[in-house]
Amino acid sequence: MSGIIVRSWEELVKSSFPEKGNWAVTIGVFDGMHAGHQQLVQKIVSGPERSLVVTFRENPKKILRPQTFMGNLMSWEDKLSSWEAFGVEEVVMIDFSPDFGKMTGEVFLHTLLKNFHIRLFVLGWNFSFGNRAHANVEQLKAWVPESVKVEVVGPVEVGGRIVSSSLVRQAVREGKMDDVYGFLGRNYKIIPPVEGARRSAEGWVVPVHAWNQVLPRPGKYRVLIDGHPGFLEVKKETVFWESPPGAVAKEILFKE
Repeated sequence: MSGIIVRSWEELVKSSFPEKGNWAVTIGVFDGMHAGHQQLVQKIVSGPERSLVVTFRENPKKILRPQTFMGNLMSWEDKLSSWEAFGVEEVVMIDFSPDFGKMTGEVFLHTLLKNFHIRLFVLGWNFSFGNRAHANVEQLKAWVPESVKVEVVGPVEVGGRIVSSSLVRQAVREGKMDDVYGFLGRNYKIIPPVEGARRSAEGWVVPVHAWNQVLPRPGKYRVLIDGHPGFLEVKKETVFWESPPGAVAKEILFKE
């Protein structure tokens, strides 16, 4: 990405010099960048401070509970594109591991504060962090200097339901793509995997297990395939879509 700087957590741990300027920071997994996530990001880019997102390359649940993890809602590249479109200046990317999961909330917070002159934290109402997610917003408020403002964004409702990544994931799996559009404010996008894809006489076939993203339940869906109208059919073991001869589609958007 040309307009956004991505730094690793390891760089922060080794660094001895804080970044220049004052910073507004939000922290989270941001799976799907739904309506609630968008409010957090909008707040850090709307003030005078420089904007920073602290996040994970992979959802920690994929590492901690791979047997129950149902897949991502959004690719890492699409997250970066979304943050850049909002005007985020910098991203700190964490490669989550069991060792990282043992870090206390205080150590995590100290690492951020020594690298950035933070003036504002913008956090979700249910934010937690540190080993076993034991630390919460109130503890963060107690640990930061008095000069640091902590703004908590309350639940965001769409259609009378509090939007969360879990809610979006459930709606996708149930094939309720109209609801998904409302929660995200855009069409749900999947990126076809290259591995396992095979060309049939009518289109492309990919095994369900090859996808790294959440798929809707079996059924036939109207989609945009690289911007062109078409359909995609999810079956029990495979996913099929029509496509002109040539490469596998780069992206498939479910039409609301």
